[in-house]
Amino acid sequence: LGVMYAIKGDYSKAKASLDAALLANPKYATALENLGDVLVNLARQAYESSFSLDAKSPSLRPKIERLRPILDMTQGKP
Repeated sequence: LGVMYAIKGDYSKAKASLDAALLANPKYATALENLGDVLVNLARQAYESSFSLDAKSPSLRPKIERLRPILDMTQGKP
């Protein structure tokens, strides 16, 4: 379910679903990996939202740029 939410771009619901899966089984490796992908996308959204409010912030652009390789690796995955 978390993956389906992530594919739709609803990372908050994806995170909640994956958190629930991990609560039921903390050793669920795939859910942990998918949660990592979701958290990277949530970070991107937060940085981009912050950037839209304060484009002059010197720290935001480098943070967004550091996420790009990670996002590229998760392409096709949540």
